Amino acid sequence: MIIKKMNRLRLIIKVLQEIRCGEVMKSEEKKSNKNEVLYFQTDELMIHNPSLAPLHVDGDPAVTGKYLTIKILPAAFKLIQPLPSL
Repeated sequence: MIIKKMNRLRLIIKVLQEIRCGEVMKSEEKKSNKNEVLYFQTDELMIHNPSLAPLHVDGDPAVTGKYLTIKILPAAFKLIQPLPSL
């Protein structure tokens, strides 16, 4: 999800609308966003950061650069969860 440039108050309202109780809006609701929010899926994403804006990972500051590349590694995450109780 990419949110286009907007004032801070509008951004806060938009993020709250998008999340709605922990769920991203359904596709039919997305049409009402007036192109303020762009949705897409990809295996790799490169973010150009010419002003070296701060980067935070899980709330902790991290070293930033002019480019940030994010890649999806298929089958790299194994989720272990308990069996349902009867």
